[in-house]
Amino acid sequence: MSRLFCLLSALYRMKKYLLLSLAGGCLLAALIATHAASEPTMTPYEYATIRWGGPKNMHVVRPDGKVQFFGSQFDRIRPPEGCNENSYYMNLVLNILAKEGYETAAMTDEQIVVRRPARR
Repeated sequence: MSRLFCLLSALYRMKKYLLLSLAGGCLLAALIATHAASEPTMTPYEYATIRWGGPKNMHVVRPDGKVQFFGSQFDRIRPPEGCNENSYYMNLVLNILAKEGYETAAMTDEQIVVRRPARR
């Protein structure tokens, strides 16, 4: 009976160490695989600038250098009373560009720089 107990005890200890070794090997392999896959990649962006020059002279400078004026499109649109004209109209243009895939990159009081991943 004592020999049987020793044999079972030895098998249990070996099973425990085998499982621990196997789990450690899997963890090491996972760490190596994720480290190799995490090399940084640079995403090229293209930029556009929304420029405030008043409601009649508001424009966007596109990545290809073309300038798009929005003044005539705002003739029919008036900001709500008490709303800042600059913020209101620039927000309208920003939403137009967001539909084209742009996101805000930087801003000042009179301009907003937007970007999107460059098309290849």
